[in-house]
Amino acid sequence: MKILFLYAFLGGLMIFSEANETKKIVEKEIQFSWKFENHFLQIELESKSPGWFAVGFNESSDLKGTKLFMASIDHGRLNLSERQIIDIGIHKSLTELGLTEEKTIIDFSETKTVKFLKFKIPIQTRNKFSKDFQSGKVFHILLAYSLENDFSHHSIYRTSVKIVL
Repeated sequence: MKILFLYAFLGGLMIFSEANETKKIVEKEIQFSWKFENHFLQIELESKSPGWFAVGFNESSDLKGTKLFMASIDHGRLNLSERQIIDIGIHKSLTELGLTEEKTIIDFSETKTVKFLKFKIPIQTRNKFSKDFQSGKVFHILLAYSLENDFSHHSIYRTSVKIVL
């Protein structure tokens, strides 16, 4: 963390860091990194799982209402789907819901042991499942992965982590 300014005043301490600082979470076989860049939230996912991997965002700890990004990379082909969890066990792509996906793919790669994906989403999305991805906002982050590339296949691992963007 690069500190730009440190100031002590009347026993208080203020620390200001760069706005585009990269933050990271590692959970078992998946790593999630994020940073703000211009009007976008840039996301990097790295997975050691042979199947799909995902990150989701929700203001509450519930699965219902989570904005979900599911990805699979198989033989150099990327499938990245922007989805909405409608209810427990039911998630649909924004396309299936008649909406436009707002993600932009930046880069992806795969080796025999690791899959990597970098994409960005607007800080302010513009559909009925919109989330406000402003810096400092609290989100429950869903991280999951599967042994299969088929998005209908259940996860072998799923967790939720509360973060401040």
